[in-house]
Amino acid sequence: LNTESDLGTISTDLAETNLSIKKYFLKPDEYFKGPTKKRAIFLHFTAGGSNPISVVDSWERDNRGKVGTHYVIGGRNLFTLSEEFDGDIIQCMPETGNYGWHLGIGNTALHRESIGIELCNWGPINYSNQHYYTWNSKQVPDREVNNEIGQLSEPFRGYNFYHKITDLQIESLYFLIKKLAKENDI
Repeated sequence: LNTESDLGTISTDLAETNLSIKKYFLKPDEYFKGPTKKRAIFLHFTAGGSNPISVVDSWERDNRGKVGTHYVIGGRNLFTLSEEFDGDIIQCMPETGNYGWHLGIGNTALHRESIGIELCNWGPINYSNQHYYTWNSKQVPDREVNNEIGQLSEPFRGYNFYHKITDLQIESLYFLIKKLAKENDI
């Protein structure tokens, strides 16, 4: 998308796009049952790898309770640069009326009344000794740092650099937000 006028041109009809939503549901005891009215959409990054299925599996293995989002969008592998999962949209719960904890732990209205979308992305990137690093000290190729915005003029939560979100992730995210906003009157 190049201009603000382009914002209305992407259809939310799955029949009019090559995008699809794959279902890979959490076990029923890993999320709360709805229905709930949705009023907002929150975006997150996984702070990890590119495979959205692995993200869902990790939520089932953890001991934090009913942690999860409604959707996960796959990314490009930071280290191999494989695009196997790039832009894949995975639905994690049967309906958007269901919900999980995606804004911290606790059954609050923000969880119940919102839809969470995770992007497979490492998020904040450290810069040290002329190299970029993930939060767990893995070196990041320069081309995977979001250089369109460059170094932030003021750190956000202590970071000046972030892992680049791919074009396919942006396309999938835009499609999904338009679809969910239309379906939920957000």
